[in-house]
Amino acid sequence: MFANKKKLLYILGGLALLVGIAGYLRFFASNTTFNENEKWVTIPTGSTFEDVKKIMAPYINGMGGFENMAALRRYDKNVKPGRFLLEKGMGNFGLVAALRHNRPVKLTFNNQERLKDLCVRFSQQIEPDTTQLMNVFRDSVFLKENGFSKENVIAMFIPNSYEFYWNVSAEKFRDK
Repeated sequence: MFANKKKLLYILGGLALLVGIAGYLRFFASNTTFNENEKWVTIPTGSTFEDVKKIMAPYINGMGGFENMAALRRYDKNVKPGRFLLEKGMGNFGLVAALRHNRPVKLTFNNQERLKDLCVRFSQQIEPDTTQLMNVFRDSVFLKENGFSKENVIAMFIPNSYEFYWNVSAEKFRDK
């Protein structure tokens, strides 16, 4: 009788070990495909989890484990827009964690002579496009409140480096 209990404990222990190993491989073992030490990924504002899967597909080996971890951590229902850092060797747990941590962009510009050139430069570094930026900088209410005209609004920009989140709205960018 004691021998049967001992066998049963060994079998249950072996099964628990197999389940543990399978869980580790599914959630924590490396699931990245890139050879570089890090990759930057941008998730546009308004993206769904389906969009995120399309964006992430080139960077991960197994989509199933990623989907499972996203569901377990409720990321699939709460997608965050922004710029995210993926590191070589990340598992699904780390990938989902990385997609929750928006990283700022160091936005730099120097002497652009025209507002359009400046907006092109900005739109290469943050999510709002040139048209959105031009529209907010030429907004008549904004210009009047700040004592600028369409011709001299470029004077408000001091060339330097600034930190912004990639997905900053055009209005928040302008106001800062």
